[in-house]
Amino acid sequence: MPETVTAPDYVRPQIAPHSHPIETTHYVLATNPMDDFCQTILRWTRQRCAGGLIYGAPRRGKTRAVRYLVSVLPELLGISVPIISFTCRDYKQASEGIFFQDLLKGVGHLLPEKGSPSAKRDRLIEFLAEKVQSSGQDRLILIIDEAQKLHETHYKWLIDVHNELDARDISLVVLLVGQDELAHQYSAFKLAKKTQILGRFMVNQFCFHGILSAADVGTCLKGYDKESEYPDDSGWSFTRYYFPAAFQNGFRLEKFKDVVWQAFKETKGQHGLPGPPEIPMYYFCRSVESVLTEFSSLEEDEPLLSLRTWQQAVINSGFVDAERYVTPLEE
Repeated sequence: MPETVTAPDYVRPQIAPHSHPIETTHYVLATNPMDDFCQTILRWTRQRCAGGLIYGAPRRGKTRAVRYLVSVLPELLGISVPIISFTCRDYKQASEGIFFQDLLKGVGHLLPEKGSPSAKRDRLIEFLAEKVQSSGQDRLILIIDEAQKLHETHYKWLIDVHNELDARDISLVVLLVGQDELAHQYSAFKLAKKTQILGRFMVNQFCFHGILSAADVGTCLKGYDKESEYPDDSGWSFTRYYFPAAFQNGFRLEKFKDVVWQAFKETKGQHGLPGPPEIPMYYFCRSVESVLTEFSSLEEDEPLLSLRTWQQAVINSGFVDAERYVTPLEE
């Protein structure tokens, strides 16, 4: 009988060109800040808080954290609470009709543009109430991303929605996600004694940070090594796909946690960037993606990823140019 030839473990699965998540950047990996965020929202939800602020500097991973939250929160809660995510656009002035039209689009209503502002508001409330009733629960989570774009009048309209749902014994939890301007907005409302807005939406606050230590870096890199997979159910993590022979030989990105942290710290210092040591998730991911794609090897047992290699990847990510214009919020 002919001898059976078994493909070596470093033969990659076949995928369409440029379809890997590392190339499309369409993936979410758990991080320590993301876990803190999810645990905080879990606590707020269990306590039936009316809402809260989630703010942070740009590119810290807030939007990806929201996507991750939407996917894991029902499991963490143990119940199928409806979660709706809506992204604000820029409003030169507050228009009730446009605002409720945008909300209807955001929640997936089929007729977002039809009718007067009050008709749109009523249609939104009916739609939300039906979602809650069909879930068998008595609450709804509304996540508003880019919430720093909201005007004071928008908050008053959200209070109307909150009150109408409350009259139907439905609790609405409004999570306002945005940049540091949200915290400044809170301070302005507090100074102006806008207690109704503060009490409904801003009592609880969470400041979203990027990566703050080498240990955080290690947690993130471990995600590429162990907690990622493509194609689904293939057993091929992102690291294994780009370094199959080395992975089989024990190579893991997590081993580079101190080197990567040093690369960002030194780059920040060399270019005089403001603020404490912190890595925005966006530039961390772009740096890792750059290393995976540029130094990928099918047969190399131990890729040579030096400090200089990582520093170049950090620069290529756009980290330096972007951070020059970020002024961290004083806490």
